[in-house]
Amino acid sequence: MIVANNFKVTNIRNKEWEKYIQELSLDIDETTKNTIMNMPVPLCMINIDGEIDWFNSKFSEIMEKDEILHYNIKDMVLIDIDSIMKSDGFRHLDVSYNGRTYEIEHNIIKKQNEEDYVIVLFWKDITEFKELKTSYEDEQNVIVLLQIDGYDDVLRSTEEEKRPFMKMEMEKVITSLETQTKGALRRIAKDDYVLVINKKNLKILEESKFEVLENMRKIDLGNTLPATMSIGVGVGGDTVRDNLLLASSSLDLALGRGGVLSLC
Repeated sequence: MIVANNFKVTNIRNKEWEKYIQELSLDIDETTKNTIMNMPVPLCMINIDGEIDWFNSKFSEIMEKDEILHYNIKDMVLIDIDSIMKSDGFRHLDVSYNGRTYEIEHNIIKKQNEEDYVIVLFWKDITEFKELKTSYEDEQNVIVLLQIDGYDDVLRSTEEEKRPFMKMEMEKVITSLETQTKGALRRIAKDDYVLVINKKNLKILEESKFEVLENMRKIDLGNTLPATMSIGVGVGGDTVRDNLLLASSSLDLALGRGGVLSLC
C-alpha cells in the first residue's frame, strides 16, 4: 500500500510537473524543458514571492522534507528575491542550510502568455570546497616583527639590581606569544624578535586585541619609563619573503606613528 501510494503521488507530481514546464516561456525549447525535468542536481522553482512552485527529489533530499510545495524559500535560507529579479541572466549566490553550504545558480524565466515569472534555482553542495578553501587560507604564513621600544632607556630607568628581572619580564611577555599562537619565535637582537605564525592564529591575536601590548605596559619593577613595544604584521604576500617585507614596512609605519601596532 505504501509503495503503491508513493508511486501514485510521484506519478501525479510528474504529470503536474510536465504541465508546469509546458506553461513556461516559449523561449525554452523542448530539449531544455526535458533537461530541466530530468535534472540530476537539486532544483526548485519559485515565484517572485519566494513560494516553491516545484522541486525535484534531489532538492527534497537536501531539505530533508517530502512536502514543501508552496513553502517560502525565504523561511528556509537567507535569499534576496529582489536582487535575483534585478540580476541579468545566470548568477550564483552562497547560502547555508542544515550545516551545509550551497552555491545556488538561478535563472529567471517568463511564463507563457503571462506577465509573471518563475525563478529556477540550481543547488550545488560546495561544503567540502569551502572547508578546503578555509583550511588553505588559515594555513597561510604570517610574519610578525616585534620591537621593544627604548629598550636601553627602560632598563636605565630601572634600579640596577632589578634590571636582570626587568629583562626577564619583558622577554616573558614576548615569548608568551609563541605559546599563544603555536608559532615559532626567534630573537634577532636584544630588543627585536620575529614570530612566524599562520593566518588562523593571527585571528587569535586580533580577537585578543593584541593584549600583549597591554601586558608589556603592566610591567612594574620601579621603572620610571613604561615598557612598551611595537608590532609589524606582514600577511597576504605571495611568499614568506613578501610577508617579511610587508612586516618590515608595517613595523616602520608603527614606529613612525609612535609605536604600537600596524598591519600590512
